[in-house]
Amino acid sequence: MKKLIFLIVICVIVSCESSTQNPTPEVILTPEKMEAMLYDLALLQSIKNSNFISNNKDTIYTLDYIQRKHQVDSVLFAANQRYYSENPKRLIEIYERINARLQDSIDSIEQRIKDEIPNRN
Repeated sequence: MKKLIFLIVICVIVSCESSTQNPTPEVILTPEKMEAMLYDLALLQSIKNSNFISNNKDTIYTLDYIQRKHQVDSVLFAANQRYYSENPKRLIEIYERINARLQDSIDSIEQRIKDEIPNRN
């Protein structure tokens, strides 16, 4: 009886493990390509959320725009997002580079504002 229960438990564990793994995409985007796409997505989301532009459909660029820009279809992008999310070390490295790029952009904008606004003493 114990052997039967043990065998059932092992079968359940093995079947659950294999069903949670997603297949590796046929084409794996390079980390640099994923970084570029996710960076553009972050920028466009920031613009959209800042109310800097109107809510007109013609002016809000979406994921479709990013996919066209980088010549990647939605299925490939989704498969690669899943692939990189299952490889957290790689994804963390990508997001660290994205954060550094965004911070560089912020610093550059802040410096430009300081240079263009005269001191008001």
